[in-house]
Amino acid sequence: MAISLDRFTAANRELVLQIMAYAITEFTIYARAYYDEPDNARELRGANEAIHRIAGHLVALTHFDEALTESRAAAILATLALLPPSWMAFIEGRLP
Repeated sequence: MAISLDRFTAANRELVLQIMAYAITEFTIYARAYYDEPDNARELRGANEAIHRIAGHLVALTHFDEALTESRAAAILATLALLPPSWMAFIEGRLP
């Protein structure tokens, strides 16, 4: 399930920040599933990269003069799309 760029950019700033914080938590939960797996470096690296991207945008957007541009929103949504469809459906339901 893909979240619409228009709906995401139309959401209020607080909701966008919450979604990003939730996503960081979800990526850490995903990564924990691979702690004890042999040859888990690829999965852990992928989760770390996703967390890094979302956290960077989250920090930038806590400065309310920083715009949620279409390109930034598209980058955030591309990272969110790595999460399970059930999580995406949850977020889709929260957007205006």
